[in-house]
Amino acid sequence: MSFTKFVTRGMFDLDKAIQEGSPAGLRSLGTWKTFYEGLASLPERAKESWLAFDHFYSDLAFPAALPLVFAERPTRLLDLGGNTGKWALQCIKYDPHVHVTIADLPRQLELARQSIHLNGFESRLTFFPIDVLNGSMPLPQNQDAIWMSQFLDCFSERQIVSILQRAALAMQPHTICISSNCSGTASPTKPPRFVCNKPPSTSPASLTATARCTTHLI
Repeated sequence: MSFTKFVTRGMFDLDKAIQEGSPAGLRSLGTWKTFYEGLASLPERAKESWLAFDHFYSDLAFPAALPLVFAERPTRLLDLGGNTGKWALQCIKYDPHVHVTIADLPRQLELARQSIHLNGFESRLTFFPIDVLNGSMPLPQNQDAIWMSQFLDCFSERQIVSILQRAALAMQPHTICISSNCSGTASPTKPPRFVCNKPPSTSPASLTATARCTTHLI
């Protein structure tokens, strides 16, 4: 109810958002182009409500995902769309040898910095400011693992393909790329999963094919 009260006032503009293909209701909260641009500057009650809603699913998924992500003992992990740094912190506590790079909008990184500072892990994290909707901006290179949590489902198919093309270019032959998203149709006993290795060819065609495959869920 808190999320509905403080965050979803823009639902009154849902018809316009569908017709225009734009976040028309966002103006009820601020003048940003996307919600995440303004998340750090939301009124405190609205921010708390959003984060409680957002973390509800990830808090359940993270403990199950950690053994999968660290099965190959990655030492360099890219947290793409790292938000408040909650996943990065769990990774650092789970494996004492991993270095995590959080890639997100500059304002989001400030939220993550605060959390990381409070826990004293600054030396094991790198903050990489990026707007993933800008297709010309590359991702950090030479990663052992790339993690995206409740991230790809925020974007259109065209934007997802662009993000995953750049993720493939940041991968080494052994790198795994894992996307965790909510699914109402996932089996409780056998959730669908996909681990994407960098293809032998980096031609646009092969990257696009890889990008489409990684829309599978964990």
